[in-house]
This record gives sequence, C-alpha cells and structure tokens, in this order.
Amino acid sequence: MNELTWEGRGANPLQVFGPGQDNPNQPAGTFDMTLDVAGAYLTNTHIRRDLVEHLPAGGIEFQTTEISQGVVYTNNGVTVTAFLVDHDPVMPAFGYRVDYAGHSVVFSGDTTYSANLVEYAQGADVLIHEVLLSPPGATTATDGILGYHSTPEQAASVFSQVAPRLAVYTHIVDQTGGGAQGVITRTRAAGYVGPLQVGTDLMSIGIGGAIAVNPCASTATPVISSVTNSNYQTAVSAGDTVIVWGNDFSIGGDSLIWFPASGPAVTFSDSGPGYFWDQSAGQINAALSAAITPGQWYVQAQTSCGILSGSVAVTVNQARAVDAIKKARIH
Repeated sequence: MNELTWEGRGANPLQVFGPGQDNPNQPAGTFDMTLDVAGAYLTNTHIRRDLVEHLPAGGIEFQTTEISQGVVYTNNGVTVTAFLVDHDPVMPAFGYRVDYAGHSVVFSGDTTYSANLVEYAQGADVLIHEVLLSPPGATTATDGILGYHSTPEQAASVFSQVAPRLAVYTHIVDQTGGGAQGVITRTRAAGYVGPLQVGTDLMSIGIGGAIAVNPCASTATPVISSVTNSNYQTAVSAGDTVIVWGNDFSIGGDSLIWFPASGPAVTFSDSGPGYFWDQSAGQINAALSAAITPGQWYVQAQTSCGILSGSVAVTVNQARAVDAIKKARIH
C-alpha cells in the first residue's frame, strides 16, 4: 500500500489466496480479511490515488481467491496445489506443493503428523516441514501447542515415508534449547536416515540435477557510505540512535561492529539486547549502547554470511545535556 509497491503493480490488483469460512473456528475467511484491510486503509488509498501521487485505482484493489484442496494456481508452467493438514483447532489449514519443470517443493504449513501431507508430498524434491522440540515427558495436557505441531519424531515419520531428495526444517519452535543439533539428533534417533537440513534465515536451495544449499541469499560485499544520527546529521553523540547508510546489507542477518581506537569491539545485531533494525539493503538503524563512549570509532557491517564491509570512521561526541536531563526524568 506504499507508493513504491503500488506503482510497481500499476493497475494490476494484488492477488491473494487463502481459506474461506469453512469451519466454526474460522468465522472470517480470506475475502473478509482483505475487505477489512482495504477499509482500514481508506485514507491512505484516497491520498495516494486521488490527491497526491494519483496512482492507478486498480493497483490498490485485491483480487481474492478463497481456496479448497486441489490445484489453486497455474501460470507459466508453475502449478501450486493446496492440501489439508492437521492443525486443529485451526481449520482449514493447508500445506502447499509447487511443481515446475519436473521438480517440486512441498511446504507442510503448520501441522501435527498428517497422512494427507505424506500423500501429497510423494515424489517431491524438497520437503520443508515445521517442527516443535518439546521437553521430555511433555503431553498435550501439559503443553497446549503439542497437539497441533509436529515433534521431530513425527516429522521423521513423514520424511521416511516421502523420501524427498532433501528434507528441510522450518518454523522451529525450540522449547528445550537443543538448537539445530537437538532437532537433528532426535530426527535421526527416530529412524530417518535421508538428507536433512535445518533451515536458517536467508538460506536458498537450488533444485536441479543436484540440490545445492546456500546458507546465504547473497555473497555481495556490503558497503557503508556514511553514519548519521536519526536527524540525518553527521554529528553523532553518545546514546544516539544512528542510521548506517550504504548498500548490499542482508536484511534479517546483519550486524554492526564498532571498533574503538583501543579496547574491545561492540556488536549490534537482531540477537542483541538493544534497538537494532536492518531496514533495507541500504539502511541499518541502531541505538548506541552505553559501551559506545565519546571518542573515535570505526564501524563495519557484517552480513549473515560473515562478509565484512570496509570500516568507516565515526567521531562520537558527548551526549547533549538536554538528553541527559530527559533520561534522568524518565528514570
């Protein structure tokens, strides 16, 4: 609904596919959802369509298709098939199979063990399946979500019956802290011996004569062009929120490393305690922690692949007195 994506669609409506009102537990379907979203953004639509950008009316409309089990989409040799899975009380819940040029990928969606999934996944190159690592001794009585998600043991049964060229875990709910190795160990112990991969953010999988797994979506080297404060000024003070400008950042997997003239480096990332937002391939926002003291610093960006940018020098000034007063009032 912003001008860039809307303009990119031109007069073509946004196609949305999803379930209808097929169960008492689902009082609204996909058509209701898109209708409500359109209504919520009527002011935005009016401004961009009628007052300022004058974007084409068709580009802000929804073309909604409510689906049931079976083929739901075909285009340019691509066929998408929806099939019911077991995510009760969420009903209907669908998994999807995508076929193209003699190859296929199956997504389980959210589900516990599903015989229907096994049937629809036969012959798939890649089967991408959710997983829940529940604690030892957990039951549906003690763990409310165990009844509608798949344990590694249940997923292993599905993998063994389908025998895909590659099985991949996604939607990993880890209640044990076992991590990737924990889910692999339990899957192997349950008897699945085929190719297995734990998915990570930005991973890509190439399917052809061989299956190639690339843990990173891009191997481009990031570049930092400048670092500013949140007002787009080059004067950066301790405690500021800064904006790092550049290109080829990897959204969802970046980190910023601040090196002082002497002493230990400070890293900011999604997994850190402070505010960090890698907004786009050309912008990262981060709130400077107390570790970033006044003085000379050198800033590098690191992608999820571990590729580092060149460093940019940043002089950090003393926090402004007014900021210190505001913080004292807050505390």
